[in-house]
Amino acid sequence: DRFRGSFSGDEKDVFFINDGGGFFDAHALLGFDDVLDGRAVVPIDVNGDGRLDLAHRSLDGIRLYLNRIQNTNRHIELELKAKSLSLAEGAEVVIKAKDRRLLRRVSIDGSFHAQLPLRAHFGVDADIDAVDVEVRWSNGKRAEFKALATQRRHIIRYGRKGTVVKPIARWPLESLPVTAATATGADMVLDPN
Repeated sequence: DRFRGSFSGDEKDVFFINDGGGFFDAHALLGFDDVLDGRAVVPIDVNGDGRLDLAHRSLDGIRLYLNRIQNTNRHIELELKAKSLSLAEGAEVVIKAKDRRLLRRVSIDGSFHAQLPLRAHFGVDADIDAVDVEVRWSNGKRAEFKALATQRRHIIRYGRKGTVVKPIARWPLESLPVTAATATGADMVLDPN
């Protein structure tokens, strides 16, 4: 057998979920109970359905876990663009949906051996068609956008007043090599690496 891992390997990965009152380890529930020397778990919408999936990087390759939870909730993605990466890196995006305000900090620092896109992804209630958005760029400047439609990705450029709506790419399901399914409803898709 070939060596698959490091000398500190052979330890199960952990995956903590915040249930609102604290954190619990859900690695076994989500199928992360392997010993493949995990390096990163990154949330990303792989198939363009508005639900965040998970990309899991280990020394053995990449696994994609597709989010199959069915509901009628909506989403909005806000992608930040600036001539200088440092303006978008660390920026805060706040949305106002009904009487709630939600905040995401934009960062490319996903975790070890991973990088995130400069996007803020928000899930909102099923009856919310539009939200107001405030961007707090890392240099302290602010930009506000009224009534941005949900179910879309909006490109926000530093120093510009409007947004550009960009279609969310969809990866055709028939081209995803599904190899396993779990009781949680998440399919595991293996990279052929």
